[in-house]
Amino acid sequence: MLPYQKFISPLRPSHEILPKLLVSANTTFREDKRQDEENAFLASLEGEDTMDLPTDFPPHRPLRHMVRPRHVSLYVAMNKYRMMEPYQSGQLGDVIVALEKYHDFGFSDGCYQYQLHPRPIHSIYFGGGTPNPLNMALLQLQKPSTLGYLLETLDRKLGIPLNTEITMEVYQKISCKRMIEIDPSDLCVNALFPRPTQRYSTELRKLKSFRDVGINRLSLGIQSFDDLSLQRMGRDHSGAESIRAIATAKKSFDNMTFDLIFARPDQSLVDWEKELKLGLDLAGSHLSLYQLSLERGTPMQKAVFKGDIPPPPNSDEAADMYEATVKLTSQSGFAHYEVSNYSRGVNAMSRHNISYWHGLDYLGIGPGAHGRLTDPISFQRSRTYGEFHPDKYISLCESLGEGIRKTVPVEKQQMMEELVVFGLRTKGGIPNQRFESMTEGCSLNKMINQETLALCIDSGFLKREERGQVDEDELRHYVPSEYLHEWAHGGIRPTEEGLARMDSILPMLLNKHNDDE
Repeated sequence: MLPYQKFISPLRPSHEILPKLLVSANTTFREDKRQDEENAFLASLEGEDTMDLPTDFPPHRPLRHMVRPRHVSLYVAMNKYRMMEPYQSGQLGDVIVALEKYHDFGFSDGCYQYQLHPRPIHSIYFGGGTPNPLNMALLQLQKPSTLGYLLETLDRKLGIPLNTEITMEVYQKISCKRMIEIDPSDLCVNALFPRPTQRYSTELRKLKSFRDVGINRLSLGIQSFDDLSLQRMGRDHSGAESIRAIATAKKSFDNMTFDLIFARPDQSLVDWEKELKLGLDLAGSHLSLYQLSLERGTPMQKAVFKGDIPPPPNSDEAADMYEATVKLTSQSGFAHYEVSNYSRGVNAMSRHNISYWHGLDYLGIGPGAHGRLTDPISFQRSRTYGEFHPDKYISLCESLGEGIRKTVPVEKQQMMEELVVFGLRTKGGIPNQRFESMTEGCSLNKMINQETLALCIDSGFLKREERGQVDEDELRHYVPSEYLHEWAHGGIRPTEEGLARMDSILPMLLNKHNDDE
């Protein structure tokens, strides 16, 4: 046994290395009068207007947008509200005002006015939490034509480059990967019926309408194919509806992804392997496979604590599930490119999520939305926090032009630690060139404890790529082509074994940087 292996914990996934910087912009949803809303939805399609976007529709960073879920998930700790009043059409204008305010005036932390100068857009992300673009009360806010209007505004103000990934969530440079995520229950009301119905045909037409305005990558929030597990997680779709949703999505989108959650209460290894094999049979070119983490204060955590539902598997059992996940996905042709994400080829990787792991800026618009922005003049990086409550957010937009609750400067040490932490979540790792360019010339070697690094390399957990000796053939499996040039000066990246142990490795790998050196 190597010295380092004595203090490496058993294999386990590293999903929560640090608190997530991005909090989904959840708002609320009205639950009554569902049938009237469905009828209105069906009728509205006859007159649905769609926008023809230019085929060269123009990497700025992800855009967060306000959405309204109809139910609240029981296992996530996010900004969640139920909407007691119906959606007002003017609220879309408030979102547009906030977007234009950001561009025209930037934002202020009370001491300094940060300016948003033109820069390339990397990806756009509509959503947050569990909204439903096919849900009746969202006919105005999430109509395909509405998304087209938002994209047109963004293109006019900042310019959207060719191949930009554009996502819409419920749960993503224009020849783009524009991704939309939807709730399976909105696609699968008739999941158990063998013949297509009027609603099923409507579902296809609605999906194609989103595709026609430019979205070309679909993400489904599946979570599980097991009905009891879905109920425990507060989901209102069934396993059968999930299967039908995937089939429906494939009819409209060539690129489609969905997520599954393992280590759920009362789940065994055999249960998970069976469910994962079904998911792999249904999958397109991308999968997100997460280990359930019981967040303190969530309804599920409280239910487990009270004994109302069984506890999730212990750490050893969860580790077995993680190992099975890596093995089965590999056998099905998926590359494990990030702790919880798998793709068939680099072109199927989520560019939006890559931007977070690479430490890029992102502009957050919507209630509870977080942003991370760097002033191009002072190079000061700041976090922005949107007002949590939807009504307060809208009031701020109306009075001030944007809904930011506060801004917090990001210290240089903290930024460097985040670059290491999130970079080592991915098989693509951290190239020296990127680290130095984002830290005003600081060396990655000074940030990393060299003794720990050497032990990790000897133990097979990390690999150092030396300048002029980079293994490009292997990197091409995990690094999109537009980022390969960053590896010209080498860097470090995790192996499969290291990725599984990253929670344990990182605290010992990080070395406090001394600005006086």
